[in-house]
Amino acid sequence: MSTIDWTQRKAAPTASERLQVERDRLHRLVNEQYAKRMSAVALPYPQYERESWPIQLQEAQALAADPEAATPWIDACATQRGLECSELAQRILTKDSAYRFISGQLTGARQAHEDAIEALQDLEALRSYDETQGWPQA
Repeated sequence: MSTIDWTQRKAAPTASERLQVERDRLHRLVNEQYAKRMSAVALPYPQYERESWPIQLQEAQALAADPEAATPWIDACATQRGLECSELAQRILTKDSAYRFISGQLTGARQAHEDAIEALQDLEALRSYDETQGWPQA
């Protein structure tokens, strides 16, 4: 006959704890949706190119403000591509604007999901929450 060690037994989770476990699960799923969608925007570009985005943007903004600005990254890239520096700078600014827009949309959707999840006070409502809805179309 086996004995039960009652010191290891835990109390059943409270209703509040069950709600929090479900909220935590949904937040993880929402963050996965967000990461998947942001990756679709960023991952077509190689990592090293993405790492140069702040430099590209800084130089493109500098060139837009002053056509005589020093822009070593843009100069080198434009030469390799056979483009005018001003043309490349404009392309960089256009892509940056588009990226900021979609990033803002996706971040806003993620935060709206967080707010909606936190507002739900019923376990069944949380369990039926669809984290795949409400995202902008890419």
